[in-house]
Amino acid sequence: MISTVTGAVMGGLLGGPFGAFFGANIGSNLASQQNVKEEKKQQLERLGLSPTILAQAELIGAQLFEAEQAVSAIETATASSLDLARLLEAESESFFTKAEKLLTGGNEDEARQFLLKRAATQKRQKSALKNVIENRALLDSCKEKKSLLAGKASEIESLLVRSVGASSIAQANEILDLEI
Repeated sequence: MISTVTGAVMGGLLGGPFGAFFGANIGSNLASQQNVKEEKKQQLERLGLSPTILAQAELIGAQLFEAEQAVSAIETATASSLDLARLLEAESESFFTKAEKLLTGGNEDEARQFLLKRAATQKRQKSALKNVIENRALLDSCKEKKSLLAGKASEIESLLVRSVGASSIAQANEILDLEI
């Protein structure tokens, strides 16, 4: 009720009579949302789930999600670098073939230009392959960390299940004690 009145007063000050009406609606919505939030919190506590355990579960879930995204991004980057290296290899071979044909035709200057292009392409290919190697090492590291996070997530899940189970047993014992 206080939220409705507060919303109406604030809305009236800011927006006149229509503002008071809309402010009252907003205030009552905020109050009902707060009541729902408090009710959910009480339900979780009855299940034996403390805010600390839930916060840990939420944190580890977010970290695991981020680790999965990192693994996916690194896999994509690795595949992209490998595709680039293959493309550059084909381009390098093409330059070499052209240079060979020009040399057999006696055109050494143009052949030299294609060999220079080939050397530059091979340098770029080497850089792309270096990226592949670095990305694979990073990928292995991320997968290991993701595995550790998955283990922690399993531990927290087990803790949540035990808490709910213990709370259920305690509630059942209370009911049985009342009936006896």
